[in-house]
Amino acid sequence: LFMDAGRTAEAEPLLTKAAEDPLFREAFKAKTSLGILYYRKNELEKSEAMLRRAIDDNPTQACIAHYY
Repeated sequence: LFMDAGRTAEAEPLLTKAAEDPLFREAFKAKTSLGILYYRKNELEKSEAMLRRAIDDNPTQACIAHYY
């Protein structure tokens, strides 16, 4: 919701926490969202790295990450 509202500064720490949580089974979703966030901020190297991590974590369900 924060990202959709353009509030990336608020979204980033929450997504980072979710992406790094080893108990969160769908952390690939947070990693995908972080990759998109970085893309929108024109931080392309960080975006690519995070999207690759999302794909590596769950290659069959991280399909949106393939398009960024």
